[in-house]
Amino acid sequence: MKNTLINSNILDRYLKNKQREITHDFANKKELMDDWITKLKNPNKSENFFHEKRNYPYFRTNFLEKLLGYELEDDIDFENPNHTVGGVEEFIIKDKNKDAILLFELKGQKTQDLDKPIPNYGNKSPIQQTHGYAINSKAKWYVVFNYNELRIYNKFEGYIDDNYISFSMKEESKKGFHVLILLLSKKYFKEQKILEDLIKETIIVEREISDKLYKLYHETRLLLIRQLTKYNKNFNFQKSINCAQLIMNRIIFICFAEDRGLLPVQILTSIIQILIEKRFIKRKRCAIWKAIDDLFVDLKEGHYKRVVSQFNGELFEDDLSKVKLPDLFDKEVFEGFSDLKQNHDIDDKSITNIIKGYQTQADGYLNPIYTNFMLMSSFDYNSEIDVNILGHIFEQSLTDLEELQSTPVLPRKERKAKKKRKEEGIYYTPDYITDYICRNTIIPYLSKTNKNTTDGLLDEYTNGELDDLSKKINKIKILDLTCGSGAFLKQAFKILIEIHKLIKLRRKSIENAEKIEETKVDLEKVDGYLREKTFAPVNTEIKLNVVSNNIYGVDKNVESIGITKLSLFLEVAAIDAKLPDLQNNIKEGNSLIGNLEGKLENKKSEEIKVLDWSKDFKEVFDQGGFDIVVGNPPYIKHESIKEERPYLEGNFEVYDGLADLYCYFYERALNLLKDGGILGFITSNKWMETKYGLNLRKYLKDYFIEGFVNFFELKVFQDVSAEPAILIIKKIKDINKRVKTALINNLDFDSFNQYIQDNAFTFNQEILDDNKWNISETAMDANKILKKMKKESIELRDYIGEAIFRRGLMTGKTDVYVINEQQYNEIVGKDIKSKDLIKPLINGVDIHKYSYEFTGRFIIVTKIGTNLDEYEAVKDYLLAFKTDLKNRHSGSKGDKWFELRKCAYYDEFEKPKIVYIRTAKKHKFALDLKNGYLISNCFFINSEDKYLLAYLNSDLFEFYKINSFVAFGDAKSKGRCKLDGNKMEKVPIIPISKIQQKKIDGFVVQIIKKKSLFLIERQSFLSFIVDLYKIPKLSQKLEKFWSLNSTDFLDEIKKKKKLSIKELKELSDFFLDTIGEKINPLIKEIEALEKKINEFIFDIYDINKEEEEFIEKFLKK
Repeated sequence: MKNTLINSNILDRYLKNKQREITHDFANKKELMDDWITKLKNPNKSENFFHEKRNYPYFRTNFLEKLLGYELEDDIDFENPNHTVGGVEEFIIKDKNKDAILLFELKGQKTQDLDKPIPNYGNKSPIQQTHGYAINSKAKWYVVFNYNELRIYNKFEGYIDDNYISFSMKEESKKGFHVLILLLSKKYFKEQKILEDLIKETIIVEREISDKLYKLYHETRLLLIRQLTKYNKNFNFQKSINCAQLIMNRIIFICFAEDRGLLPVQILTSIIQILIEKRFIKRKRCAIWKAIDDLFVDLKEGHYKRVVSQFNGELFEDDLSKVKLPDLFDKEVFEGFSDLKQNHDIDDKSITNIIKGYQTQADGYLNPIYTNFMLMSSFDYNSEIDVNILGHIFEQSLTDLEELQSTPVLPRKERKAKKKRKEEGIYYTPDYITDYICRNTIIPYLSKTNKNTTDGLLDEYTNGELDDLSKKINKIKILDLTCGSGAFLKQAFKILIEIHKLIKLRRKSIENAEKIEETKVDLEKVDGYLREKTFAPVNTEIKLNVVSNNIYGVDKNVESIGITKLSLFLEVAAIDAKLPDLQNNIKEGNSLIGNLEGKLENKKSEEIKVLDWSKDFKEVFDQGGFDIVVGNPPYIKHESIKEERPYLEGNFEVYDGLADLYCYFYERALNLLKDGGILGFITSNKWMETKYGLNLRKYLKDYFIEGFVNFFELKVFQDVSAEPAILIIKKIKDINKRVKTALINNLDFDSFNQYIQDNAFTFNQEILDDNKWNISETAMDANKILKKMKKESIELRDYIGEAIFRRGLMTGKTDVYVINEQQYNEIVGKDIKSKDLIKPLINGVDIHKYSYEFTGRFIIVTKIGTNLDEYEAVKDYLLAFKTDLKNRHSGSKGDKWFELRKCAYYDEFEKPKIVYIRTAKKHKFALDLKNGYLISNCFFINSEDKYLLAYLNSDLFEFYKINSFVAFGDAKSKGRCKLDGNKMEKVPIIPISKIQQKKIDGFVVQIIKKKSLFLIERQSFLSFIVDLYKIPKLSQKLEKFWSLNSTDFLDEIKKKKKLSIKELKELSDFFLDTIGEKINPLIKEIEALEKKINEFIFDIYDINKEEEEFIEKFLKK
């Protein structure tokens, strides 16, 4: 059995739990399997499995039904019941809804190599064929079986990466057959869904293992930095960081190489153990470090006695022989270094004994660096820790390095007190992001018809054109401007290797077909000849060529450069193969500042590590530039780039003083691309709608947009609220009328590429507006309406004239200044004059359409210049919070501790005004004629214009708002929106005549009256049941009691209060009377008036019936 799909420890645990019943079950089927194996070994073709289709009945009866327990009618379907050659899977296992959950593709015994392309099947292997079927099926799992070798695949894991479980019927052990039943039988696969659980647990365990290794990695680097600084006089803090990272890179490479058969097993641990066992280590001596450094030299130059290959002089080039890292410490020094060492899980008993032995020795404690090296080596880098997990660790390590470079490495006690990133887990760019961006830039670039799958790409090229494709691949130049840990470059490497592998398979298939045609010999003999030639994976030479000639990266962080190179070294490392020299591919430098804008003064150039692109990447720019640029530019706020701002302003068309750093990478990337090259970035999506993104929108709109994916507020990056989006652009000045687009509602998907395929839509790039990029399935129709709204309109700021949008009061301590009715009565009862400082408050959540509900909240207004001594009761109240009020932010307070910040428009609170809450999903605008005050979560317009009020509450304005302003939320709900004054001022509004004004005034007066009556009746009903039944707090459903039927209403009451049958009957009658006689009639009248108002507004803006229906449907989503 071979297993590269599921964690082996988890699989063993599941098998152990089911062992008794599986053993009993299999005992009854042993004779069946013996007969199967006999048939496999039978040389007589008529009685063995040589012929695929002839054995279908035997397979169905004996394998599916008898061995695995499936039933013909309930579980098994035949996609091709007549067994004609149709190129589809033969047997399907279905669920209770008749949907496919497992596909079986059978091949005859003569097809011994399931990876070998078959000329008669489109030059694809059986695995490739079945994977293609599965992609177009609902089934997540598929099995390819030649009656001897059986492979299980998950279609989302990818056959290219060889992630599968396989069994050999001829040679399988008893345990293997037990596993087969556990994974595929009806009882465990269909009913208990064990295979699904195994995959989920594998993902969880991989995350736990990577977290465990990362904590060890992070701690070891901290230890190295501190000890290098302490014991090496010529090391400053930055040099210690650089050296520590280099050491860690080498140690990780050694650990990886040990378990991949590139170095002797446990060579690192053995070196340390031998010195300890022979008592060569002493306090102040660096014997262990000397031995490890000798190993580094051997890896650089090769050492035949140690069976160590010569790798190369880049990773192991720098001489570290003069570094001092002591063997042993005093107890006090030892305990000051590490705060994680006691928490590591240690499975290796020999390492445990060494650690214990040197925690009791009189001559000192073993340096925890060397303990950690041994612990790191004890992980399984072949099955538990693959290069993807290491990549995630490297990416997280760079984030921690940024912290280190801004904060000294502190002793344990001080470090614990320091605010730091959470240590529960590691954070990184998800693989599905790097895969999607690389796949949708590299493959379309190589494609003739914009394909984005490797199979689709190969299908475009005829047999005679494979050389053309190979040439294109060999020439492609891929750049990550901010390569970080190398995540994107590593993924680009994998995709290029995937294409090389498919080309190799295609060529083998062509050779097979030619061999058959030339010899005209018996097909079985040819198969036997070809089986001797294994279809090996892409060789090391091709991998080295890809890394050396196709992959390029830049980063201004030297540690990032080292880690990126290490990530690529791990991909290509092989026995007797030197690692490539990547000094000309992966370079340290500032990607935004380079020779494209002319030279800076030499001193400044050195400080910011300026790149001279035409020289540093001469061979690339001799050919016109890069073909592909991918990446995830840094999320750095504009406040943090003040020093770079003058330079950016003078050299970038997209410059805006408030633009975050990532904006400039779009322009830089397009400048570095050759014509026809493709850019793929994931960045914040805020530039699409914000004011600072205007220049960037104008700049990008002229290029050919290939694809767009918006995640809105979904947490793609676990530790960053980035609101990310993916944008893919081709460097062609043209308009794409079919931009492939997806709006992501959730992250609960098995395959991101499949999710995009299932949910994508297209839009015409022409609809993109400079003011905001409104990208949705309905954007084209929405834009037509928005243009119509603006045709005869003026901006709202011009319409309201002297009226201004004002924000509510900023208190800096709302819970102190805002009081309830009881507090108000107590203060005024003590001192009637204090009433002058206390004003009625309109609470944001209590604002409804047209009117608001006063809920007994007040605000203490202590303006600058208030003599607090004249208001004794208010003074006494505020004194209790003096410390909190003094500690308010300077922008939230006045000159004295009790004063509010300066405000020039206090008088306007006591005038008629339109009020609304600042941030909401659905905004509601009310008319205040009672001099209410507001706090900073609300805005007001000092106007009582009823047409304006009606317009702002209309469906048309809601439609305009959703399609015009920045939304914070997921794609489905459209999220919340902030209506600041600067947005509202630009809202289009059409002035109306006096006759029209009179008409709309009448509607608004009526609806305000009806709304007020509704609120009175609502409050009366709620107050009655609260007072009568002593209900402490109403539920949200009870707050909206009119939306409930009688049964649901009583159920809600019973959750709050136990009532007798008589009380329930009386309450039910009261509820029905109130709803029927008071509430419902008012609701109907309000709805009728709202309909009239909407029709009036639609008529003003010349919105026709078809457009009305579109708006109505749009708002109901």
